Amino acid sequence: AADLECEPLRFNLSHTQGLAACVVTRRLDCGIDVESAEGQCDINAVVDRVLSLDEHIRLERVPEEDRRLEFLRLWTLKEAYVKARGMGMFLAMDKCIIKSPGETPDIELGPELGDEARGWQLFQYFPTPLYSLAVALRHGNDEKARILINEMHPETL
Repeated sequence: AADLECEPLRFNLSHTQGLAACVVTRRLDCGIDVESAEGQCDINAVVDRVLSLDEHIRLERVPEEDRRLEFLRLWTLKEAYVKARGMGMFLAMDKCIIKSPGETPDIELGPELGDEARGWQLFQYFPTPLYSLAVALRHGNDEKARILINEMHPETL
């Protein structure tokens, strides 16, 4: 049999109440996170540990009724990055600063993280108004990755 060289696959998983997500890449470090706005997490208990001062100020400017979802948008982006780095909660999340949450967010990384923001590409997706899903990919060069989203619903399986 001929030796076949296959590019290594990398993957990451996340789930929350009512939704599961998976990212699969060839060669690229990847992370994914999904959260539901209906979850029970007390965001006030974690805000100071995970948000930078600028992010905290921006969050305070958001109307109270939208604050939880806005926090989850920031959280999912940070968590996807942390998972892609493979460092879990040992990474200082307040030094990973999301400059513009949305479909193509920008990230700024403090020198404490030993990483460069230009090597990362972030994506954010909102499967429904109550869910925030984020993907982080380390592309490592100027070539941007593209992402293909496939949705599967239980009633179609």
